[in-house]
Amino acid sequence: MNEWRSSLQGIVDGHVHMGGITEEARLLEIRKAAGIEKMALVSIQDLESGAGLAQSLAMKARHPGVFYVFAGLNHAARLSGGRVSTPSLVEQVDAFAAMGCDGIKMIESKPDSRRGLSVPLTDAYYSDYWARVEESDRRSYSPPRN
Repeated sequence: MNEWRSSLQGIVDGHVHMGGITEEARLLEIRKAAGIEKMALVSIQDLESGAGLAQSLAMKARHPGVFYVFAGLNHAARLSGGRVSTPSLVEQVDAFAAMGCDGIKMIESKPDSRRGLSVPLTDAYYSDYWARVEESDRRSYSPPRN
């Protein structure tokens, strides 16, 4: 038996970073070898390679029910002092949902990201964002039936 095989069924890898779409075959091989049923692709835009959300959404479209996509927020407007125009965080939430993203990958509380952005998650900068995420969750949540 392959040492990576497990007696567990339905293994989900909840944190996969995908580079370019050229990695599709490699991800599929890893998935098969490790017996992984589903993978969540965390899609933080790589400024050097351009890899990120588009490639992850392509994987989800090519392999429905296998890949799930968690997008990363774009803070370029704030980081540039307004020299760069980006959608608001609320607009980003709505756009991610419209594109078919399954959630948002938040790295903003990690030390390097937190230092770079210099905004705590409790800051007013996030107020409308948190309200939209909460509202979106309420719309999609269905309580269990008795």
